[in-house]
Amino acid sequence: MDDQQRIKNGSVRSRIVLSGVLLSLAGCANHYQLSPEAAYAEVMVTSTNDSTRTLLRDSDVLIFSPECQLIGNSPVMATQGGNDESHVFPVLRVPVGQAIALTLAYRDARLGENRACATTLIFTPQSPHRYTLTHTVSNQVRQCRADMVDDTTAAQPSYALADYSCSMQGKTAAGTNSKPIRHRMKMENGVAIAVKDENW
Repeated sequence: MDDQQRIKNGSVRSRIVLSGVLLSLAGCANHYQLSPEAAYAEVMVTSTNDSTRTLLRDSDVLIFSPECQLIGNSPVMATQGGNDESHVFPVLRVPVGQAIALTLAYRDARLGENRACATTLIFTPQSPHRYTLTHTVSNQVRQCRADMVDDTTAAQPSYALADYSCSMQGKTAAGTNSKPIRHRMKMENGVAIAVKDENW
C-alpha cells in the first residue's frame, strides 16, 4: 500500500471513529426526568450554527446545579443530531424556585478535526413561565453565545453567564464558558487520535 492510500484510509478511519464518538455521546445517556408532581417551567431551546464542510453536527441541553452538580437522574435533557444548520428541541420542563445551570453544547465533526463550543447560563425559573433560549454558534465554531427571553412576560429574565462551564466531565476551569475548542485528528499506528489545538 502506498503513502497516498494510507493517508486516504486514515482519513476515512478518522471520520468513522469521530462520527462514532459523537453518535455515542448523543445516544447513550439517559435523559433528565422531572418528577411528574413537581412544579415546573418550560424552556424552548433552539441551537443554530453557520458551520460548513461538516460530516456531523449535534447539540445537547444539559442541566446542573450552579456548581455543576447533578440535580437529577441525568444531566442530559435533550440531544439533537444530524448535519443541520439548526436544532429545535422539544419543550423541556425544568424545576422552579431554585437556581439551575443550563449548558447548551454544540459539536461537529469535519475531515481530520472536530470543533465544539458550549455556553452555560444560570437562572432561577419561575412557574408557570415559559422561556425561549437560543444558542448561536458562529464563525465556524469560533464563537458561541446564548440569549434568553421570558415568553410569559415578554421580557428578558435575570440570568448570568458563569465564568466556568458545566459539562458531563464536571466544572471546567475559569474563563472557559463560551470558548471554542478544536481537536485535530492525527493517525498513530493506524488509530485516529484527537489532539487539542489551542491556536486557531
